[in-house]
Amino acid sequence: MIAIDTKGGRITVKGWTESFNLAAEDVVAELEPYCGGYLATYVDKEGMMQGTDLDWFARLRAATAKPITAAGGITTLDDIRALTAMNIDCALGMAIYTGKLDLAELATLNAK
Repeated sequence: MIAIDTKGGRITVKGWTESFNLAAEDVVAELEPYCGGYLATYVDKEGMMQGTDLDWFARLRAATAKPITAAGGITTLDDIRALTAMNIDCALGMAIYTGKLDLAELATLNAK
């Protein structure tokens, strides 16, 4: 898996302190031969509990057929359902730690 972290629409590195003038959706196809999939973090919303950018993930999904695991701002079951409908897996953090998402409810999504 290759991690693609994006902040302000640009790929960011070194603990999100430096950015390249490259958009993730513009480079994923070039990286495909070197990975089995992507961990894509939408840094702008990471840990903020404000939802994620579903449009950005849709653009990323359209740019590659490789598996994508989304992270960054995923806060609600609706976020998870929308990403899952795009065939994107979800990495969850703050929404679970803070109790915003209930583990029992999450388990029902996997049962379907």
